Amino acid sequence: MDFDKKYSCLEKNSLVCKKNVEIENDFQETLQQFSSDIYRVVKCSCHGYITGIDVAENCVVINGKIQLNLTYYNEESVLSYADFEENFNKTVDVEGISQSAFASAEICDKYNGFRVINQRRIDIHCAHCITVAVYDKTGTPCLSACNGSRLKYESVDCVNVVNTSHNKIEFDEDMQINNAVNRIINQCAYASVIDTKMIKDKALIKVHIRCVINYTSGDDDLINTAEKSFELSKIVEIPGIDEDDIMIPCAAIGSLYAKAKNAGDSSSSIVQLYGDAVITTTIVHKSSVDIVTDGYILNHHCDCRYEKCCLSVDGCLLKNSETYNISFSFNNDICEVKNCQLCLLDYCVRDGSIVMKFSLNVLCINLEGSVVCYSTTGQTQFGIGNYSEAIAGVSINSFDYTLSGANCIDVRAVLDVDAFVYNNREVNLLSELDIADEVVDYPALTVYFAKQNESVWNIAKCFSSDIALIQKENNLSSDVLDCNKILLIPGV
Repeated sequence: MDFDKKYSCLEKNSLVCKKNVEIENDFQETLQQFSSDIYRVVKCSCHGYITGIDVAENCVVINGKIQLNLTYYNEESVLSYADFEENFNKTVDVEGISQSAFASAEICDKYNGFRVINQRRIDIHCAHCITVAVYDKTGTPCLSACNGSRLKYESVDCVNVVNTSHNKIEFDEDMQINNAVNRIINQCAYASVIDTKMIKDKALIKVHIRCVINYTSGDDDLINTAEKSFELSKIVEIPGIDEDDIMIPCAAIGSLYAKAKNAGDSSSSIVQLYGDAVITTTIVHKSSVDIVTDGYILNHHCDCRYEKCCLSVDGCLLKNSETYNISFSFNNDICEVKNCQLCLLDYCVRDGSIVMKFSLNVLCINLEGSVVCYSTTGQTQFGIGNYSEAIAGVSINSFDYTLSGANCIDVRAVLDVDAFVYNNREVNLLSELDIADEVVDYPALTVYFAKQNESVWNIAKCFSSDIALIQKENNLSSDVLDCNKILLIPGV
């Protein structure tokens, strides 16, 4: 008998590598000519963001920028501000990836330190962590048909990462302030995705931006706060996506600059806000695939060969926007809070939850009456039930805070969490049937004492029979026996 065989290949984009890469930089910055001399530093912050990701031969190249912000007192005890921008690049080695590989990356700020060299120069050391996820097309060979065989097919609902994208949306907005601004001394902003729409190879992304600045006004340089919110939108190209796919977006602020302009009178000012929001997206496609997990040849001895394959299954999208309470404790007492800046440091999936870690940077007045900056960390979590894996996007929508003690601040933050959750399942695909030449004669009818939870498929394979004939002969509707039974096994 001629056993004509056909083969297929189960292809999918697999997460082939995920790395956390630490980067450290030392920068020597000199104040611009119009800036006041440094007498005492109040706040030095470093914010990193990614501008581009390229996958080359056996490596991922990440380009980005680091914005350095400095709030300080000059020799006249006047609060002043300076900012700087530096480029960085990082190459992450990934062995064995193909030309089809693509990657996503996220950066979080770890720590920074500084040293004042002289009144015009400061040296800054900063560290960041980049999380890189690399996807590549993988294929698992599988037997799809064989003359005279019985093959066990299984339909599995799988999820597949189609593509990732990294885009920025620039903005240039004016903020009207009903005060004469002496100096801007601090700034921060928050971005969150409010809407997405997808068509073939394109996506519309809408983002909400909230900017907050601290400035001084009046003869006594009182510290004031102002904020402005606005929306941005952009159509981005993401090859391979379609309208039925699922997008997991994450928005963050890239660069942010604030510049005070004369409004034409002494009672008001205009602050120009310009910079960009960085949008990272992961696109997931859900589909049902038929796989062959076992097989045999009627009336022949045969050996089965299998290939292991890890499938992402049971996927669903969880969207959540709710208030989380996060408590932060400091080592120093706080007299008055002037500004709180909440930053997402990182997140991970652990014990059925997405654990999110935050830093809180507080510009405040201490007990001595000086303006200082304190920083600490806290965390909260979002439950994902019985799922073991998640692709998540977390954004800070809004927050408020309460000084609950001399050195404690309670934050109520509205967090937007978009999480595609799933489980990994390892399956054995039937890759080959090695068939013996001799024909085996089985009885026309066999009596078999089957046990509870036995598989009818395995019984049919053992006696070289047909599962449909066994089920019909014994009035069975399931492949798994619910109790001990005496079965009649017809020959084929």
